[in-house]
Amino acid sequence: IHEPNNMKAIEDKKANLFRLAKEHGFKTFYISAQSGAFLTNLGPEFIDYKLFRQKELLLFNKYQDEALLKIIPNLDYAKQNFIVINQRNAHAPYEENYQHNPAFKRFLPDRINYQQFRVDSYDNAMLYNDYLIYEMIQFYKNKFTGPTYIIFTSDHGEVLDSSKVAFGHADLKEEVAEVPFLAYVKNANIDEIKSISTPIFHYEIGHLITKILGFEIHNPNKKDGIFYIHGTELNGNNEFIEYNKK
Repeated sequence: IHEPNNMKAIEDKKANLFRLAKEHGFKTFYISAQSGAFLTNLGPEFIDYKLFRQKELLLFNKYQDEALLKIIPNLDYAKQNFIVINQRNAHAPYEENYQHNPAFKRFLPDRINYQQFRVDSYDNAMLYNDYLIYEMIQFYKNKFTGPTYIIFTSDHGEVLDSSKVAFGHADLKEEVAEVPFLAYVKNANIDEIKSISTPIFHYEIGHLITKILGFEIHNPNKKDGIFYIHGTELNGNNEFIEYNKK
């Protein structure tokens, strides 16, 4: 959402990406390594194919996020597809996400020094994450011959400072607000993506996707150049920062 406390923007689903994709003939997918509870407010009524951790619990327990790589090749895709993949990796305890795969135990965490252990296990999780993203891009870029957009971001960053003994994402700090934005584009125009100036906000990413889907969203409350960084509550009851890109 753009402005704090405007939950109506989510609840009325006028700009819901799954709904817009369906309107323009896309088959919609939601594939998650996390709980199905996160489907609340996502517009599950507009999703053709839903799969989350509880539906393939044994597979996810054994392979963690790598289960996604085993699931996506077997899906029944259409001519046009809108696919959302929700990962779990990189959430604490980090070591639980990659411990099934010895290849990513690159840094051997020192459990005696717990602060350094958190840093080392996070680094391993990031190596694992790079592998997952690479493999997903490789699959989809070879799967589809038409215009293909693959966009990656995260909902928050992570404070990881062994010297200050600060960890996690519950407090609205700079490290929590900074998230990655990656885009792979094949057989399509990249001008819209290149036109976004940094820093890039989730709100802008949402509008970028609506344009790719063939829509233009008008928000009468939007102030030019102004964006909001929310704390742990989208309803604004926690805390937020107003950021002016100008």
